[in-house]
Amino acid sequence: MVEALEQRLMMDGNVTVGFRSGLLVVSGDMLDNQVEISQPMPGTIRVEGLDGTTVNGREFREVTGLLRNLTIQLRQGGEDHLTIQGPVDIAADLRATLGDGELMIEGSD
Repeated sequence: MVEALEQRLMMDGNVTVGFRSGLLVVSGDMLDNQVEISQPMPGTIRVEGLDGTTVNGREFREVTGLLRNLTIQLRQGGEDHLTIQGPVDIAADLRATLGDGELMIEGSD
């Protein structure tokens, strides 16, 4: 007799978003994270979890103010995918640290 194994599902993770003095920091956890960053209107940045990923325990987080620097820290484990869906105005630096996964930056007209 052959017994079926229990189905194992990979749990999606939670990313943490902090915003202070123009610095937006997006940090991942040890699980798989799927995240999209967009600018729905001038002065507002949205960080949205996709495919079950949460942002600070919710579906998304919006921050308002001048975005000077964006730091992405997803090298915590898991396979992470982060998309910046343009246009997103970043006044100074974009720094990203990823392990497995990908960072996509998509512009628009």
